[in-house]
Amino acid sequence: SMAMAWSNLATACDKMGEAPQTMVRCLENAVFYEPDYEIAYGKLGLYYSRLDEAEAAYRRALACGYQDNGALRRMLMQAKTDPSPGGAGEC
Repeated sequence: SMAMAWSNLATACDKMGEAPQTMVRCLENAVFYEPDYEIAYGKLGLYYSRLDEAEAAYRRALACGYQDNGALRRMLMQAKTDPSPGGAGEC
């Protein structure tokens, strides 16, 4: 699907070291094609954490049915306490 393609492109861009804004644009395209695509919203939370917009994306992911195993919540909490660049975005 187009949504999955855009989501995969975001992952590839991340691995190539692109700026978080690039991955956000890819994932926003993914949810344009599939508005309830919980995986894309989960990834958006990770990249938004680098842009101080993580909480909104995390809540939207949960509202769309994303099943968080606790990893995203921990990263969100770390982002609130660790102001260092990339501190919450590292996997």
